[in-house]
Amino acid sequence: MDFKGGKLKKTFIIFLSLLVLFTAKSVYAWSFTLVDYAFTTDIIEIIDEDYQVEFMSVMAHDSAWAARVGFYRHLEDSKAVYGKDERHWELGFRWRYFFMERAPNLLFFGIGFDNRPEDNTITPTGEVGLIFK
Repeated sequence: MDFKGGKLKKTFIIFLSLLVLFTAKSVYAWSFTLVDYAFTTDIIEIIDEDYQVEFMSVMAHDSAWAARVGFYRHLEDSKAVYGKDERHWELGFRWRYFFMERAPNLLFFGIGFDNRPEDNTITPTGEVGLIFK
């Protein structure tokens, strides 16, 4: 994205603002049921042929924790792949804060870490995301 033109930057800010405003009552509008735990995955990673599953548990009204395990073809934060069709395991943990209503309810931000023991790496992460049920 090129934010230097100004128009795209304004469009992005307006879109994000509208998303936050409409997310506030989306749980009721779409008749979502509230949950205490969930199994999730990242669709974008599946498209890249990297696989992971995550267990998320609601801790309180507006927060949750998640533990994940993955099997990755791509090096972390890179388009490069491991040699000879090799894959490496990744373990991760996240804490998430949900902006509107009771967790989980679509819009959240989170912090955590990812660990690839075979690469001897631990990477702190920050995330903003949407959960679709």
